[in-house]
Amino acid sequence: MPGLLKFSCAAAINTVVAKKTTTVDLTTWKTGAYTLTDSIPVSGLNTGTYDIAIAIIDPETNKPGVDVANTNRLTDGSFKLSSVTK
Repeated sequence: MPGLLKFSCAAAINTVVAKKTTTVDLTTWKTGAYTLTDSIPVSGLNTGTYDIAIAIIDPETNKPGVDVANTNRLTDGSFKLSSVTK
């Protein structure tokens, strides 16, 4: 079953200001590196620094459902990948 991969853009205090959910067949992913190219619309965002986060969504709960071996877990269960400045 395809999983849902959610990308989010958050301002201070984990406030999500933009997000995008993409359908990716996670069942085909094996150990190793994968590249996924996508974008989050940010034209309406104010100038500032934002955290970019990712989560694998459980389709039954519509919430992050996989705990990965990464640091920087956010309060919503997603994981911070980096910060960007607009």
